[in-house]
Amino acid sequence: MKGILLMSHGTLCYGMINSLEMLGADTDKVKAIALFQDTGLDDYAQEISGALEELDDGEGVFVITDIISGTPFNQVCHFYEKKNIEIITGMNLPMVIFAIHYRDYYSLEELGNRCIDEAKNCMVTMKSILY
Repeated sequence: MKGILLMSHGTLCYGMINSLEMLGADTDKVKAIALFQDTGLDDYAQEISGALEELDDGEGVFVITDIISGTPFNQVCHFYEKKNIEIITGMNLPMVIFAIHYRDYYSLEELGNRCIDEAKNCMVTMKSILY
């Protein structure tokens, strides 16, 4: 089973896990790493490295960060060519739910593409639903 690592500025990533549990999703091999204002970058890099090791059972780790070019994204990118990981950004609940449910069915790359598609498809206006 692919591991899933959620990373964000502040507690957004913890809230995602809380929401997943509330919805009854399987959060086995899902971990969150939050970045806080007082987090040192060396400590943060070590935490990321440890989480990637812990979550990878040979199938790789799927990483979702909150925003592109933010510190969580930038820091995990240092591991992209060293570890079996895929990284996507723009974290939202529909993409996280999709990743949890379909991580065993797609390659890391395909899972990334499909999560992004799912997130885009879930962004609608009320008017588009009604008419």
